[in-house]
Amino acid sequence: CQHSRTGPKIAINLAHQLKALGYRVWLDVEQSKKDVAAMREAVEHSMMFLCILSSERPGDEYAYFNRAFCRKECRWAAQNEARTGGRWSKIQPIVDAQDARATPLTLFADLSEEDLNSNPDPSFNMSREEVQAILEREFVAYNTSDAEFMDVGAMKLVKTLEEMSGDLL
Repeated sequence: CQHSRTGPKIAINLAHQLKALGYRVWLDVEQSKKDVAAMREAVEHSMMFLCILSSERPGDEYAYFNRAFCRKECRWAAQNEARTGGRWSKIQPIVDAQDARATPLTLFADLSEEDLNSNPDPSFNMSREEVQAILEREFVAYNTSDAEFMDVGAMKLVKTLEEMSGDLL
């Protein structure tokens, strides 16, 4: 889901940082096969699913939860997390540290039932409760304009991955 304004820059920077640390990263814009099956397989085989949250205003068409494929990927990740009990799969919200609107309250308030249920295929839709469960998690703030702060964001993710896997990585 790389159609937001800050999301692609954050995703690409994080992907490069995590790869440099030896992690395998699946980033849709780097893949030759970008169909629904490939996306689902990547989500279901990921130890961590990063959702880069943003919204400029209510009804923002580029806001994470207003995009049907982002909702679908997030639902797959939630199912994967539930299946593994969170031990081998986790959804991690990421926000742009410079985005003053990237708070759980604002992100939730910007969404309407119509936004969340805009697709005729129900597998692309999410309930407000499903969204709230994601927004209640601890966010990782990531700042693409400061290299030192970018490293802090990446290391928070690495710490979470290490805690999830113990000595198995």
